[in-house]
Amino acid sequence: MSRSVKILSNIYPWYLPRRNRELRTNVDICAIERYDIDIKVEVVRSLRSALIGNTSWAVQYGLGYLGVAKCYEESYIARVAIGTNWIPAGYVKRVKPDLLFCHEYIPLNAERLQCPIFYETAVGERQVLKNYRPGWDEDKIDRRYSADWRFLDWCAQRSACVNVREPEGARLAATRLPDHRDKFVAIPPLLTYVEPLDYAAVVEKQQAEKVDLVFVGNQARRKGLPILVRAMKELPTKIRERVRLVVVSQFLDGPVVEVADVAEVCQGGRIEMSELFSKSEKQGPLTFKEIEVLLRKSQIFILPTSADTFGYVFIEAMAAGCAIVGPNKGPQRYILDDGNAGVMCDVTNVRELAGAIEHLVIDRQFRARIAENGYRRFLSTFHHSVVGKQYATEFRNIAEKWNGRMMASGR
Repeated sequence: MSRSVKILSNIYPWYLPRRNRELRTNVDICAIERYDIDIKVEVVRSLRSALIGNTSWAVQYGLGYLGVAKCYEESYIARVAIGTNWIPAGYVKRVKPDLLFCHEYIPLNAERLQCPIFYETAVGERQVLKNYRPGWDEDKIDRRYSADWRFLDWCAQRSACVNVREPEGARLAATRLPDHRDKFVAIPPLLTYVEPLDYAAVVEKQQAEKVDLVFVGNQARRKGLPILVRAMKELPTKIRERVRLVVVSQFLDGPVVEVADVAEVCQGGRIEMSELFSKSEKQGPLTFKEIEVLLRKSQIFILPTSADTFGYVFIEAMAAGCAIVGPNKGPQRYILDDGNAGVMCDVTNVRELAGAIEHLVIDRQFRARIAENGYRRFLSTFHHSVVGKQYATEFRNIAEKWNGRMMASGR
């Protein structure tokens, strides 16, 4: 009989709704006992921790609102401020967890907690940061990129394991931080809310003559909507007559000129705490039920992003049986299985992007094959039943090694 493992999940329920993905991830981790009934998860519930976290966030927000934050936003201090929190050592001692799960936030006092840490984050090449921060000059990019790696080094020193979610990121981290190479793993995100469309429905919808395309991304400019608008205008008239593009976004990084000329625009809603902790199906960074319905009716999902360190929505689109168009780079190559599970292209090239769309619209057999390959990849690699077991195995291994060392030292 396997030993029970208790996990403490590092989360601030009072202010994390501003970062919906982090909140969603912690809620998914709380369901880990589906895959190992002897693993139990408890969320950090410390008033002092929440007060310190809220105060830190309020200060950061205030400095940003006043414009002061721009003077140091690329510094190591800024990186530490946005990536750490604080948990009382006495609280951890009382709870007695076998492992502390930290997604993007790690306790500043980690060394005092006497508990192994599973830290989860994302890494990327310098170009990703440059695309993410288009207004920064080269020196500022260099300083922030250096600060990012310095901070990851600090986190890795205090963690038993660092999950960067995809193999290319794990290889990059191991190369940049060779002293911690054995700590880096690549376990995909655990998305318990994503279930596959029925296979027969996937096959049927891809035989349609008229094609629905969908773009989903709250930061529409960063996700590539401007170039998608230009690509849509490049399509021959006969192709455009067969295509309907639906854009779902809050346009958090600014408006996109002329998008209404080529697409139907829907506002995506932010998640509400009452939805997340009830039986509601509205989940994720947008109102998930509405997005799920849209994806399941659409033939093609397109996200020409050049500044993403993963892209969870690609997985959601795979499960919905969409043929996917994405960038030929980094994490997306892994998600799309080097082009077997999606069409990859240079998303900075308007004509190449337009050509990829046109090919999928014209060739129904090709479109169906890409969609079915993506669907199968979801089932074999990204379905929560597969990923959950990987998390459970890693959690158990870390806890057992830690407990073994504690017993050997007589503690």
